[in-house]
Amino acid sequence: MTITYPGGISASAPTVLAKDPTITWTYVDQENDPQEQYRLSLNYVDNNEIALNIDYAGAEKSFKLIEGLIQPGRVVKVQGQVYSKGVWSNLSNIRYFVLDMPPETHLLSYNGIDTANPIYTMINRPQLRVFTVDPENHSISAIDYEVFRVSDAAKVVGTETAVPSTSYTPPVLADGLYYWRARANDGFLWGPIQARAQQRQPRST
Repeated sequence: MTITYPGGISASAPTVLAKDPTITWTYVDQENDPQEQYRLSLNYVDNNEIALNIDYAGAEKSFKLIEGLIQPGRVVKVQGQVYSKGVWSNLSNIRYFVLDMPPETHLLSYNGIDTANPIYTMINRPQLRVFTVDPENHSISAIDYEVFRVSDAAKVVGTETAVPSTSYTPPVLADGLYYWRARANDGFLWGPIQARAQQRQPRST
């Protein structure tokens, strides 16, 4: 038995995944005896806690993990055995993976707490600034900025994930009350929109 996926060869360089994977392997027998049974053992590397331990009859060469089984951010070690003609194979090779933890986004500018307490500005192209934190220190590959008009909830600005910068200056906004929000992507997952802020563009006199 040889584990073929995930492919991380060490705990320090695991395969980074966005969701629970399908474990795959190959089976070879010198006498061409069929695989009759298989075992898989998944353990968290940090404390050797068992994440999954299965023993199933069958000739399958893959096993889909149930979504939500694995804790994001913890490196998992995968190893297995196969059974044929009354004999268990030696333990397979070891492979490693980790489920990505999404980045957090915090709004730094024009962050009025609600529509009753907006940040007032005379600037019709306000610079929107964010601060991002990625639990695994992955580089942020994209940040999506959106601006909505409060009066009718219409989205008036949407970068559609095209901006990698932690600041963005939208096109000219008409007078009125707005709120904006942002989210970040670390190359694996989009993080949640964790906050939103309001801004008011008052009419100059």
